[in-house]
Amino acid sequence: MSFVYPAGLLSLLGVGVLILVVLLRRKHEETTLSSTYLWRLALQVQKQNQTIQRLKKALVFVLELLCVILGALLIAQPVITLPGADTGYVAILDGSGSMRLTGADGKTRFARAQEAILRDVDALPWGSRVTVILAGDDAQVLLQSAGAGDVRSALENAHCGYGAGDLDAALALCQTLFDAGEGTQACLYTDREYPKASHIEVIPIVGEGEWNVSVSSLESEGSIYGTEFIAGVTSGGRDANVTFELYIDGEKLAAEKLEFTANGQKQEGVVYCPADETIGVRVLARQAYSYSDVRIVALAQDGMTEDNEYRLYAKPEKTTRVLLTGEHLYFLEEALSVFAQAELTTAEKPGRDADTGYDIYVYDGCMPDTLPQDGVIWLIDPPRSLWNMGLIFGEELMGASISPVRQWDGEDLSALTQELAMHDAAVVRFKEVTQTAGFAPVLLCGKMPVLLAGRAESGYRMLVMPFDLHDSNLPLLTDYIVLLRNMLDFSAPPMLPAQEFACGETVWPRTLERCEKLFLQTPDMTVRTLDEEALAQGVRLAAPGGYTLLQELEGGGEQMLSFFVHVPQEEGKTGAAEPSQEAISLRVPDADERADISVREDQRMNPLRLLAAALLLFACLEWVVYHREKY
Repeated sequence: MSFVYPAGLLSLLGVGVLILVVLLRRKHEETTLSSTYLWRLALQVQKQNQTIQRLKKALVFVLELLCVILGALLIAQPVITLPGADTGYVAILDGSGSMRLTGADGKTRFARAQEAILRDVDALPWGSRVTVILAGDDAQVLLQSAGAGDVRSALENAHCGYGAGDLDAALALCQTLFDAGEGTQACLYTDREYPKASHIEVIPIVGEGEWNVSVSSLESEGSIYGTEFIAGVTSGGRDANVTFELYIDGEKLAAEKLEFTANGQKQEGVVYCPADETIGVRVLARQAYSYSDVRIVALAQDGMTEDNEYRLYAKPEKTTRVLLTGEHLYFLEEALSVFAQAELTTAEKPGRDADTGYDIYVYDGCMPDTLPQDGVIWLIDPPRSLWNMGLIFGEELMGASISPVRQWDGEDLSALTQELAMHDAAVVRFKEVTQTAGFAPVLLCGKMPVLLAGRAESGYRMLVMPFDLHDSNLPLLTDYIVLLRNMLDFSAPPMLPAQEFACGETVWPRTLERCEKLFLQTPDMTVRTLDEEALAQGVRLAAPGGYTLLQELEGGGEQMLSFFVHVPQEEGKTGAAEPSQEAISLRVPDADERADISVREDQRMNPLRLLAAALLLFACLEWVVYHREKY
């Protein structure tokens, strides 16, 4: 116990004053009576009530003494530290996908972990501070330094994810609490195995009778009989006979149109899956030669149904419309035709009117009078300067070797130069660029730029190459294909780099220059508009299933990309999952550091109201007893 105003305890000197007053108080009063009968009667009554009177006087003294003491305490204002205030219990709850596995008792690992936390919190000393951290796709503090009674409601609002879980971030949050004096002991409730470590206890959460079938991959191969789909399937916990269904473009294929093969042997509709072994299940869909969406489903009453299916989407083709204009387009046309997303249109000369309707406009050795206003522009060996954009050409110079520029005035150019070696690339002659306002050099010949990146008056991106491809050995090198790929991705980037992702991953969709709106449809058919802030922060793929990105383009038209998000294969295992790191540990502040950490106000109790109520009660009792004694 401590006091806000210790000097207020000087008021206890009033106890001595009270005792002195009691000692000096007159014991009786002398009264002259006219009759001895009344005197004898008074003595008789006094002898009968002598014991009661003594008790009343003693009670009055005690009540007066208590009132003086309570008054002194009110002045000093005592503060009582709660008994469990030095116990900061941190519970780290694993929220990864494997915690969704259901055991023979019908409970998930996540539910069993919640029950274990409640059981351990109930056993803590009264007044302990409890913090709950959820290690899901994002580590978050569900409850901080609260009472044990608040833990249940916090756990009820906790949700288990499908991804790997960010345990490292959760441990970092726990370490922050330890450093601030908010934590003194920690427990990790997880289904992963970890070596013993100091200052943190690992509570294993793995139930009995857990069994799970997971489909971890899906690929396709062409065949003269149809299309063959190869699925990676694992039966964790026990051997199982699993039945599969196959859907192509939303239509379920009949069993007679399917032929199953596993481990080189044909299966009659039911596939045998050995325990804890990943096998390749080959499904031949007869007379099915094309598809846009394929879904395979494993029918099993296992511990987690979310990983029982896998989807495969056909790759989008011809998503970027490219206009090639020039008299000698061989090198460009042959190289760009390698890329499936490029839909090429060629013309020998620019039209009288401005070209429209393309994503990329490539002008080799020529330029229109008016540059397009609705797409990215590539100028290769331009015949004149771009005065209005501050790009001015000088005389023609003799060339030398070419080298890439990774960064220019803080601007990252790696998107254009990634994977470029340029060891043997050289140019014979090129136009000198005397002014490059607003343009950044991407490739250099000596110290002079031979590829520049900037923006046209329309606001769209522009790439300028001030030399003729025939005056360079670049088209003969593999770097040429890499450079064109980078230029395509820079000018008309794919919305996503792949069509398969794992739950918990964050993706950053990219849009065309002409994109007006971008929409994301999630597996629950919810449509979300992605603004610039969402694109900058990225999109967290929380739930498994099929997603669709759709961008609406300026002037009409749209571009769509479908992709699949699956539960990570590691999260479908029934045994204890492998640890994400060799050991886990927390550093507890030493004695000197703990001395600098003060007890928080909410860890103390100030009984002023209780003392005031007691003082009022004792004062009333003293008055009642004294009043009855006197009257």
